[in-house]
Amino acid sequence: MMPWAKRLVAALTVGTMMVATACAGTIVPGNVASPTDLGFFVAGTYQITASGLVDLVGNNTFPIKPDGMPGPGGVTLSGYEHFNPNGSYLVDTTRYGPGGAAVKIGALMGKVDSGAWFPIGYSTTVVLSTPGNLYAQVNDTYYANNAGSFEATVSSVPDTESTAALLGAGVVALAFARRRLG
Repeated sequence: MMPWAKRLVAALTVGTMMVATACAGTIVPGNVASPTDLGFFVAGTYQITASGLVDLVGNNTFPIKPDGMPGPGGVTLSGYEHFNPNGSYLVDTTRYGPGGAAVKIGALMGKVDSGAWFPIGYSTTVVLSTPGNLYAQVNDTYYANNAGSFEATVSSVPDTESTAALLGAGVVALAFARRRLG
């Protein structure tokens, strides 16, 4: 293979690998009332995935999963049985967390820079039209007694059109080179 063809193949390989990257998981503590910075990201499409369990009173009576659904054994804290089996957007009958009516209490939520909160749950896709910081936080009204945490991982989603165009250009260039060389 000609040296320039080797460089082209190497460039295509590196370009393809850069399209699908992931950052290490970031711990989002359940007892912190301020957003956790997941990192600064360039414009693009990203998948945020989460795992873990928080307890909204810290004594194993109010376990909540990333999607705001009750954890193993359900919510057993007296007065909060209305969280079983599907979670709740209200802490009691009148109060939402900072995520408002869009995010269940105890669920993992995210935002871009100072924008509006959106539910992350176990997984969500975010499209950044401009570079920005992604943040995550547990949706609650009182954080001091919470226990546990969620782990959030951000991965870039390949732009299939750009990747296909890049690979297509490489194939055409290699075919042209083969033809030219004989």
